Amino acid sequence: MKIGMQVWGSDGDIRPMIALGAGLKLSGHQVTISIASVDNKSYAGLCAMAGITMLKKPEKIEAVLDGMAGKNGRIARTPAIMLNLLEQTLHPYIKELYEGANYLCERNNMVIGHFSCYYLKIAAIKHNKPYAAIHYWPGFIPSDIEPPIGSLNIASGVSKVLWSAYMGSMDVMLKKKIGQLFLDEGLPAIDHIMTGAWMSDKLNLVACSRVFFTEPKDWVLTGKTMITGYMNVPEAAEFCEFTRELKEFLTRRGEHPVFITLGSSIQMDPERGMEMLVESAKLYKKKVIIQTASKKYPENTFLHNIYFSARMPHKEIMPFCLAAVHHCGAGTSQTATRLGIPSVPLYFTDEQKSWAERLYKLGIASKPLDYGKFTPQQLADNMKEVINSVKIKDRAMELSAKMKKEDGVAETIKALEEFYRISMVS
Repeated sequence: MKIGMQVWGSDGDIRPMIALGAGLKLSGHQVTISIASVDNKSYAGLCAMAGITMLKKPEKIEAVLDGMAGKNGRIARTPAIMLNLLEQTLHPYIKELYEGANYLCERNNMVIGHFSCYYLKIAAIKHNKPYAAIHYWPGFIPSDIEPPIGSLNIASGVSKVLWSAYMGSMDVMLKKKIGQLFLDEGLPAIDHIMTGAWMSDKLNLVACSRVFFTEPKDWVLTGKTMITGYMNVPEAAEFCEFTRELKEFLTRRGEHPVFITLGSSIQMDPERGMEMLVESAKLYKKKVIIQTASKKYPENTFLHNIYFSARMPHKEIMPFCLAAVHHCGAGTSQTATRLGIPSVPLYFTDEQKSWAERLYKLGIASKPLDYGKFTPQQLADNMKEVINSVKIKDRAMELSAKMKKEDGVAETIKALEEFYRISMVS
């Protein structure tokens, strides 16, 4: 089968889709993936190693991420961050993104899109091609019986009211621009962004571990939405060579470091963010690796107890570390958990907050800190708490063993192949 895939976003959005593409290739399918990287990272080498054809459309995204999280020490709220990101990195490129979507639909039997790729859903409808949406977080998928993530666990009737309010707030922010392409292509107006644009009408696969979330009963009954497990890039698809300096730092004094990464989120506040992280590391006093985002702290350099690293696959560096301070993106949260590495949550957005709270409730993390309110002393104290807790370490190893029994890529492929088979006979 020829399969087209499309994804927009950052590392945490793109890597799981490449992992799925690699799995589909190994299952005998021909895969083409169209990638739009908001921070213009290249995935050509990873796709080549995975044996899948890559298109980069658009070729480059012009955006100023610095300051998106706030300015002059004032941190922006999640809706403002989301709107700013879409205004800079998605809406101006919709023509090229839609061209890429049509290209995929013209040349493939089935198409699979990251949930944000509503333009691929439109192209699939126009070309009459089976379309499945991939999600990483259940928080954008409504349920008739369970309230939105972060709400109190209340009666199902009230849950519907909460979901209605939540969907309405998203529509106010996004429906006018996102819904316009449906109208321009002669399709009916969408009722809601979350259900009409971001969800497939037939199959939605949530690529997250059941260690973190399970399906509401109404998802199971409809059969249109299911959790399939975290999709991890296969070991054979990439290789990371540590620098001589990093190797020396890891072996120095026989002490394992704490790893600090705020992923792509740090690019929204790089200079202030790095200063806060450096101060936290100094207060911690033991070895720390910080994934740098500032020219003031160049890659592969040292400062006291700190080594500043380039971006690298988390699964390569985390096994050498005692704990990971991170922003609680879906990918980083699950990578750390799968590796048995305790977390020190430092979140930016509401979605990240929900992952942070799950890590904490599972007993594998310190109490989450809000990036807009934390102090270096608080972060240093949380680092010390986590590395000194036998209970947290034991629980992390327990959940690691449980998560490693899952195979998100295989489960996702099984669901996709069955979906295509049914689509061909119906």
